[in-house]
Amino acid sequence: MLISLAWLRRYVAVDLAPEALGQILTMAGFPVVSIEHVSDGDVRLDVEITSNRPDLQSHIGVAREVAAAVRGRVTLPGIELPPLSEDSIDVGVDAPDLCPLYTARVVRGVRVGPSPAWLRSALEAAGQRSVNNVVDVTNFVLLECGHPLHAFDLARLAGPRVVARRAAGERLVAIDGSEVTLGADECAIADAARPVALGGVLCGADSDVTDETRDLVLECALFAPLAIRAASRRHQVRSESSFRFERFVDPAGARWASDRAAALLVELCGATSVGPIRAAGPGVEAHAAEISLRTAQVARVLGIAVPDHEIRTELAALGLEERGGGADGVTTWRVPSWRRDLVEEIDLVEEVARRVGFDRVPHDVR
Repeated sequence: MLISLAWLRRYVAVDLAPEALGQILTMAGFPVVSIEHVSDGDVRLDVEITSNRPDLQSHIGVAREVAAAVRGRVTLPGIELPPLSEDSIDVGVDAPDLCPLYTARVVRGVRVGPSPAWLRSALEAAGQRSVNNVVDVTNFVLLECGHPLHAFDLARLAGPRVVARRAAGERLVAIDGSEVTLGADECAIADAARPVALGGVLCGADSDVTDETRDLVLECALFAPLAIRAASRRHQVRSESSFRFERFVDPAGARWASDRAAALLVELCGATSVGPIRAAGPGVEAHAAEISLRTAQVARVLGIAVPDHEIRTELAALGLEERGGGADGVTTWRVPSWRRDLVEEIDLVEEVARRVGFDRVPHDVR
């Protein structure tokens, strides 16, 4: 994951030199492969993210780890939307096993053009090229919070409804001009006439944003990871979106991502109205596990005694919420929605080890 230091500082106050920050991330279990000075005085860190931590495939995710290390706090950007219009598009999900949640909203009055310099610089620092202000907004939000989005040209869609359904051997012309045949185990995003995208993997050229686009349908969805992985391999397409959908996208963050993108479309693209979010599908239950942790178990596994107050401080810094306990050295913790890797007690023990420092753990235990 390429992390822009200037971008990271939007969310967490950190004055450390890039090398010091790289050391913090490396000691937390996420090695910094390289540090590169880029344009406008920014610094790009190439951070190696383990497959069980898809929440770190975003700047806000990395900011949470940094904040925990420096005893700081993450500050999310404010979202200011105009009063919502009554303008909306109907959505449906006919294949909930492939797309458990599909949301869309109408955004009108955009003016497609170049992005402002700060947005172009941010994307370039994160390894992305600027396309236009509309596409750049969706890419920015993806790299910011980890939730992919897509903007369709409303005028190029047939009918007032978009549905996520199982494909039926139909053809889709991708934005690069290539033509693919969609399999029956793949999720087609379709209007009344034809598929306009292979959900989470490929965007269709027939509904893509152009210089003439004025009105958008802004999609924010959740797709089944195994289906995305299979479709990506079959069509030999690996995008920033498919990479994240293959692993995990926090369902609790979908509305925030849509609101954030809509607000930026107003600010940067001149959008004149934003409609309400319309949603379909059974949804995906946000991860809300509660895990009990025994202080004695921390000492037994790590081979060191970690005081109760230190355990509490470190877990709270990672976004876990203490829900009760304390008697006989047992506490219960509620796991934040973005940490699906935390499911049992040993996972919390490992988090304590990461935060207090592996250098404190005896060599015969590591």
